[in-house]
Amino acid sequence: MASRRNLLFRSALLGASASLVLAFGASAQSIDDVRPKIAPSVDTPSLYGTFLGGEISMQRDGGEDGARMLIGAATERPDDPILREHAFAAALLIGDVQAAARLAPDDTDPVMAYRGLGAVTRAVEALAEDKGGDAEKIVTAAPATIPDHVALMLLKPYAQAQAGHWDLATATHLGGPNERLVALLDQISRAQLLELRGRYAEADALYKTLADDSITAGLFAQPYGEFLERRGRDREAVAIYEKGLATTPGDPELIADRERAKGGGSNLPPAPSIKRGAADVLTYAAGAAAAERQEQLSLFYARLALRLDPINGQAWLYCGDALSAGKDEIAARACWSHVPTNSRAYAEARTRTAYSLQISGDLDGALGIARSMAHGDPLHRLEGQLLLAELLRTSNRYSEADQALDEVIGLGGSDWRVYYMRAAVREQLGRWPEAEADLKSALKFAPNEPELLNFLGYQWIDRGEDLKGGLALIERAVKARPNSGAMLDSLGWAHYRLGDYPEAVTELERAVLIEPSDPEINDHLGDAYWSVGRKDEAAYQWRRVLTFAPDEKVKARVETKLKDGLVPNAKVAAGDSGR
Repeated sequence: MASRRNLLFRSALLGASASLVLAFGASAQSIDDVRPKIAPSVDTPSLYGTFLGGEISMQRDGGEDGARMLIGAATERPDDPILREHAFAAALLIGDVQAAARLAPDDTDPVMAYRGLGAVTRAVEALAEDKGGDAEKIVTAAPATIPDHVALMLLKPYAQAQAGHWDLATATHLGGPNERLVALLDQISRAQLLELRGRYAEADALYKTLADDSITAGLFAQPYGEFLERRGRDREAVAIYEKGLATTPGDPELIADRERAKGGGSNLPPAPSIKRGAADVLTYAAGAAAAERQEQLSLFYARLALRLDPINGQAWLYCGDALSAGKDEIAARACWSHVPTNSRAYAEARTRTAYSLQISGDLDGALGIARSMAHGDPLHRLEGQLLLAELLRTSNRYSEADQALDEVIGLGGSDWRVYYMRAAVREQLGRWPEAEADLKSALKFAPNEPELLNFLGYQWIDRGEDLKGGLALIERAVKARPNSGAMLDSLGWAHYRLGDYPEAVTELERAVLIEPSDPEINDHLGDAYWSVGRKDEAAYQWRRVLTFAPDEKVKARVETKLKDGLVPNAKVAAGDSGR
């Protein structure tokens, strides 16, 4: 499969990081908005060829070969800022932070697109090489107006500590009233550094503040609990882990921590370190960028985090996610494979790998991962069964999916999503009464969930069981998600089944504007057009359905309508809409 990591390479983003848009609302620019539209000023044919070869290779497959060509060209001509800029980005994309640091732009560069990220990269490389003094100079010299300034400031205490300036490191205060994430990251950094310095009472107070906050308990229960264990306060640590699990149930790391604390003994969690702490800051930045769909920026920060902490599972997860977003599934799976088994990101990494294999046509490989999780570590058994069921369902292996979901519910996975999934499977198996019972069970868990309301309402209407009750459920779903093409389709189909054809046309036209390539919606709109006498438009919609690769059932139904039109008084048999 042709790779599109060039989407990442060509769409370099700037941003105020660590908390990025989540904390600051700062807008990131595409590098194409600020990059000079010129080629490097190389005058040697072989060098220019190397540059072009590297560019083409990166744009074609984003692989290491292209990046190495760009790095080599920039190394040969270090005085060309454009060449260095391209090579800098390529080096970061493949995770060669050492090369990126050598090529990183500084205050003297006329090309300013990567100036902030260049400073972060040079600071990270200095920290990785235990050159705290150099790192401190870099972060201190960076002006407040530089992009990525917040990331530099969050790295600053770690640089100060590594340089031996502990009083400065533990006195840092960042974040204002609108910068809560920045303030939280600053507090956890200072707590870790205070503990490293032996100022345990002050560290305890900061850890406790973070772990007592109902919003942040799930995030910061682990560092506080581990601190308590190192201080010999196992019973208090167990209570903190329990509090974190109340916020994030099933967290494998917190469960393992709790069981270790219950057992006591000498198997204490490791103390925080300067490099791991700095890596965590960069990992939060990668996650914030990922949340805003800034995939390249997320990849840059994840790569920088891994330079400081090569076993950071969350950073490896973000690396894979960014590469997958760029359609480089092979590289993405390679990143996900590095997530340690004891990481809270492990189950997600394995799940992503399985879906990636399924998309790539390797269903057996995907099912193998799901089964290994389902029958492996008890901490990941439930996730494995859910993954197995979903892979089987989306592969139309409904009987096997139904069995897998029975096991999920037997393992205690009584979530509305599980019942919803089993309802969808049983509806496909023709076991509607059981599917209906599952939907009603799901609604007990989530009575206002639009997906459930829409599914149950649609089935009632489509089967002619409760037209008015189904319409009421769908109207609630549409009110919650007014821009959902699927739900507007259900609403239009409800009016159609009730005989209100003009209203059906109105709603189905809205639905097809949102989901223009959905065969079901186009089919429904064709039926509605026919029913109001707009037969040419109906035929056009039905012909469109055939261009969207519908399943065989829908294809046969539409071909019949194109040949014979819509049969009067029998427009749709109950349960035969194709949904």
